[in-house]
Amino acid sequence: MGVCGTDKKITAFQFGTPPAGYNYFVVGHEMLGEVIEVGSAVRAIKTGDLAVTMVRHHCTHADCRACRTGHQDFCFTGDFTEHGIKESHGFMSEFVVDDELYMNVVPHTLRSMGVLTEPLTVAEKALGQAWHIQQRLPWVDPNAPAHLRGKGLKALVVGSITCKS
Repeated sequence: MGVCGTDKKITAFQFGTPPAGYNYFVVGHEMLGEVIEVGSAVRAIKTGDLAVTMVRHHCTHADCRACRTGHQDFCFTGDFTEHGIKESHGFMSEFVVDDELYMNVVPHTLRSMGVLTEPLTVAEKALGQAWHIQQRLPWVDPNAPAHLRGKGLKALVVGSITCKS
């Protein structure tokens, strides 16, 4: 685990909200950990697995279709929680307990870079959304084989990343 710009803002009390009833906040919203114990209801994860835990957990509103379908990044209510960011302690502690629903197993061969899984999901989500938007455009034939969709067309990709230390 490392401390990023978000964590720095949280520790400076510029950003972040501790869980209800706490006057402190454990930071850390990205993690890779080794599973040392599982509960009796856990089926897909076992002791010894490496796992990345999702930062954002769904809200509890029954009518939030995004959260009810596992798309809590599109939560309609804003009542989601985020480890180390919004109303849920972060991962910068000796032990982390979370629901199997929010854990993703990482192969041991990726131990040295597995912590990058969560930030990479942000890029993957952006690409997925861009592709979804592209599918609606009239010049993309959804019935064409994937390798031919958009063949011969040009694109301009514009973006900005700001990093402060």
